[in-house]
Amino acid sequence: MKRAIAVLAAASLFAVTPVRPASAAPTPSPSNNPIVDGCVAGADLFPNETQGNCVSLETIAPLYFSGTGGYGMFTPQICSFFMKSRPDDFYSVYDSYNECILDTATELSNF
Repeated sequence: MKRAIAVLAAASLFAVTPVRPASAAPTPSPSNNPIVDGCVAGADLFPNETQGNCVSLETIAPLYFSGTGGYGMFTPQICSFFMKSRPDDFYSVYDSYNECILDTATELSNF
């Protein structure tokens, strides 16, 4: 149970981050990248999360879960997201960032 909490925290990012900014008339993004657009649009939902970490997590997670890559980078991204976006919950479960990485890597290797 403890090991899966970081995964669930990251899942909350995917559940609430819109694919594109909500507006009456969508305007083309100069970045032309839906991941960046989604992270920008969801920035208010996770004010402590950096846009770079959001983009990294949203880029790596589909690769990891499809089995096509991202194995060494997914666990640190989840732990970083969990620690920055929900610090009270993070520290009630884990004593350190390293503990989160070890527990989450062990849990994900069981999938």
